[in-house]
Amino acid sequence: MEVPQSPLTEVRNTPKGRGVFALRALAKGTPVVVGRPLAESSERTCYSLQMNFDLHVDLDEPGKLINHSCDPSTFPKDNEFGGYTFVARRDIAESEEITFDYDMTEFFSIAVPKCLCGTPECRGRTRGFYHLPESKRLEYGDQVGAYAQRWRPVAKPERVTDSTSFDHYLSTKHAFVTEEAVELYNIWAQAAARFPDGARILDVNPGPSLFSLWPIAMNASRVVCADTNPERMTPAMLWQATDDATAPFDWTPFVMLAALSSGLVDPKAELLRAQRQHLRDILNFAALDIPNSRLSQIPEPPVAASRLSSDALKKPFDVINVSDGSTIPGSDLPAWMDSIRSLITLLKPGGHLVLALSNTNSRAQGQQRKIPELTAGTCLEALQSQSLGLELEFHAGPDKAASSTIVILSRKAS
Repeated sequence: MEVPQSPLTEVRNTPKGRGVFALRALAKGTPVVVGRPLAESSERTCYSLQMNFDLHVDLDEPGKLINHSCDPSTFPKDNEFGGYTFVARRDIAESEEITFDYDMTEFFSIAVPKCLCGTPECRGRTRGFYHLPESKRLEYGDQVGAYAQRWRPVAKPERVTDSTSFDHYLSTKHAFVTEEAVELYNIWAQAAARFPDGARILDVNPGPSLFSLWPIAMNASRVVCADTNPERMTPAMLWQATDDATAPFDWTPFVMLAALSSGLVDPKAELLRAQRQHLRDILNFAALDIPNSRLSQIPEPPVAASRLSSDALKKPFDVINVSDGSTIPGSDLPAWMDSIRSLITLLKPGGHLVLALSNTNSRAQGQQRKIPELTAGTCLEALQSQSLGLELEFHAGPDKAASSTIVILSRKAS
């Protein structure tokens, strides 16, 4: 492709920050900006563009300053330098801003949580090429990164039915990736279909495990894992901050389960790495005070785990997920219900409360007490009968002998 011999653009300040603008009228097909990589990484940075599932590059200016638009004036084309050249998708007028769609290069993206492009085609935010509507992928065709062109969406399965696909992962430390776990993943995946795109999710008392989070977080823009005992989340925080080889627990089987549940069936390891990175990017950790309905930053996290500001922690959530209802404080059923009442004050009106309730009367492993009232049946009956402003939307378990039942309730709008 021909490289521009003289500058066709200039950088200007805009209300959105710096942007790139045409110095003269440019015809469709003109190579407008040639981006050359200054640095490479296996993980995204603030200004990086994705060249492959495990390759991100920081471009030189002005390429790194091109702003996003859902109706862009240019598209990225892989170039000989290992970066992108931005080519005019249509005729561009003098002084018009040069833009491209970030979802043309990023497979998963939370770069633009609130889009300001102002075009009639505005999608509200960027989510990545994987989440582009099929009509938009067809419209763009080969006007996306070469690596993304090689990917083909797989029809989402109605359910994942076979856990034997994970035999090479199963070992003593992965022993609880069982047939029932696969069934629970199917149920959580069904639950996720009810959540809004870009949901803010509060994951309550996850402890060391992110088990239930994987299938429900793929469309989320932010996830806060909050525990009444933050030290229990140390393995999860270490997983986020380190690579899988040095983390105290390998979450690969759960990433694989989530991939299958979401239809992302691809044997390439780099695709799973991309999904894993997306989940790492949206994770945050906080301390939880249930009686006072309060989230706060962890005073001394074991690693530099992602933390939201105090103001961000005060915003209500679209979804509250409780992967083990027995971890909610309460010496008896009324006290447990008081804790639920406190929790739902953190939920938006119309938001969803997801509870995994035990079908037995046993408390979490390692606890001495047992509360006979806290079974799925009694809890569900109480949740519907008490004046909590909750409506039952979904109620399912893998089978009658299963240890858990998944319940989804919505908070009434008024």
